[in-house]
Amino acid sequence: MKCYKEKMINNTIKRLEAKAEGHMLNAEIILGNHVAVADHPDMMGTLDKELTAMAEAHGQLEMLLKYFK
Repeated sequence: MKCYKEKMINNTIKRLEAKAEGHMLNAEIILGNHVAVADHPDMMGTLDKELTAMAEAHGQLEMLLKYFK
């Protein structure tokens, strides 16, 4: 049985990867779907928020792997 530390690290890796992928998908939808313009009048702001969230998840993942894996 794996120790709790390893389980927590592996679970966090999966969670951060999924979070980053979700925000990347949102960014792809914003960039590729012109219908979304009506739903989000501030497309640049919305895209910026998705990229910021994606970068945050990647940064957290990078730190986790660098210092704890």
